[in-house]
Amino acid sequence: GEHENRVALGTKDNFGWKEFTYKGIGQLSRKVARFIIEELDIKKGEKAAILSESKPEFGVSVLGSVISGMITVPLDIKLTIYELTSILTDCQPTVMLVSQTYIEKALELQKAVPSIKHIIVMDKQPVSNGLQSLYTIPNNYTCKFRHRSKNSRMFIIYTSGTTGNPKGVETTFGN
Repeated sequence: GEHENRVALGTKDNFGWKEFTYKGIGQLSRKVARFIIEELDIKKGEKAAILSESKPEFGVSVLGSVISGMITVPLDIKLTIYELTSILTDCQPTVMLVSQTYIEKALELQKAVPSIKHIIVMDKQPVSNGLQSLYTIPNNYTCKFRHRSKNSRMFIIYTSGTTGNPKGVETTFGN
């Protein structure tokens, strides 16, 4: 469309200002979705946890998760390993998207929560432990959008209630 070359999201890094156009975000999101569906063989309704500070790739990860038919579980970076382990044990995600900042934490969580089969890093460089990143997965954008009804779950958001452990609040597309 007419907006595809407009800047949608931007962020400042050590090298200056990095901008993403709508087209760029769309392509990166489809690339992630295709990788999740075809290379990781993830089924509709499986869960993707996201552990990252706020950045354009966070949006890309959410969109990729939605396109691939997954239920997205955004995690609060301020939580302890213990709290995150409790949440992840509860929701059993298969995929975890993580920023470079939290790779060590993600690897630790993967050891504690066996459901996490795949970790995808949300940054260009550096990526450790032979992990795939949004930028190293194949540049293939042909991906079928996995449609779901408005009653399907889109997010599970864990809220820190006043008492006890965080509870997962399910949000549908209709919400």
